[in-house]
Amino acid sequence: MRTAVLFTFAAAACSSEGLPSGPLPDEAQPTGQVDLTHPTVDIGDPPPLDLSVPPGVVDLAPFTPTGCIGHPFNPPPTRPVFKFPIHVFDYLSKQSVPGAVVKVCMRIDLDCVMPFYAGQTDGNGLAYVAAPSGPEGLDGYLDITATNFAETLAFHNVNNPDLVFNGSTPIETPIFAQSTISLVNAILGVQQDKTRGEIAFTIEDCSYSRGLPGAMLSSGNSDARTQTFYVSGSLPAKNATQTDSSGAGFVTNALPGSDGAAVWMPSLMLNISGGNFVVRAGTVTTVTFPPNA
Repeated sequence: MRTAVLFTFAAAACSSEGLPSGPLPDEAQPTGQVDLTHPTVDIGDPPPLDLSVPPGVVDLAPFTPTGCIGHPFNPPPTRPVFKFPIHVFDYLSKQSVPGAVVKVCMRIDLDCVMPFYAGQTDGNGLAYVAAPSGPEGLDGYLDITATNFAETLAFHNVNNPDLVFNGSTPIETPIFAQSTISLVNAILGVQQDKTRGEIAFTIEDCSYSRGLPGAMLSSGNSDARTQTFYVSGSLPAKNATQTDSSGAGFVTNALPGSDGAAVWMPSLMLNISGGNFVVRAGTVTTVTFPPNA
């Protein structure tokens, strides 16, 4: 199961009634408004995939976290539209979030005024969505809203989209309660600017599912008020200069708009990853960076 690593605190689960049943349309078309008539689907609990060795690749050497750098496995997607389940959960408590509205937005649609698809999570925090494929996995992002949570823009950048968005394994997608954002900013001593956005990122190792230690993130759309912090010992730390084994970090007061970032690995003296995403005022952007260089 692909999991957004980020920094962690606790775990739990919850349930409630789901939405009416019905088929997912063969071709999801853009609409001018949020359409919640597309139902969620109870997908059960399929077994997780082992992403450490991509299909068709013979593993002739012991796994190393940086072994794929310089020759990453980047097969292009073979389907124009991916249909897959997502699991929406509270970043801090790890509880599933029922009733969250999930919109699929095109990358060029910064404000998501024309959702490609829309749905709602069921009592287990699960929703089944359709999204266009693209060179970074999806040619789009998830825009998730729920009561008492900050609006979250989730960018699931992956190296093997056909494997990850396989239609049965849920894509783990954390969202942030308003109180969690306040807690993180208090730990870091940051005054949040509501006209800017926050970024929670995870830099992955060559398993494409675990965090990579010793990496640094450089965000392109930033100024003197934008700060990058890294997790150390499960908490964001003011003095950490690189990722720990979680591969996680946080960018505060990011400038809104289309943004991009590069990942630098000091021990290798190489840029090992990068990706594009959207930052919106008053929201949290979550983004993963697998090795892709």
